[in-house]
Parts: sequence; structure tokens; C-alpha cells
Amino acid sequence: MEQIRNDILIDAYLKAVELELDLEFLELLYQELQTRELEQFVSPPSKKTTKIS
Repeated sequence: MEQIRNDILIDAYLKAVELELDLEFLELLYQELQTRELEQFVSPPSKKTTKIS
């Protein structure tokens, strides 16, 4: 994920939340945001942001 620009990573995370993708995937993206110290631009993932199967 190092090759993805910060703005693209943020957009990807926000779109994944919008599409209610899998919580594990959201957490993976969020961890990368934290690594880059970008988590202040988004809300953390939660079970409420994903579809319940």
C-alpha cells in the first residue's frame, strides 16, 4: 500500500465505508491511515458502517 497516494487512500476508505464493504477490509485501510497519521480525516470503522450478513 506504500505506493498509493494519501489522497487516494482516504478516498478509497471513504468509498469503502459508503459501499458498506467488509469490516475487515475497512480496518485494513484504517490501519494504513493510522500508519500515515491520516486518521484525523476519517471516522474509524465500526460494525454500524458495514452491512450485517
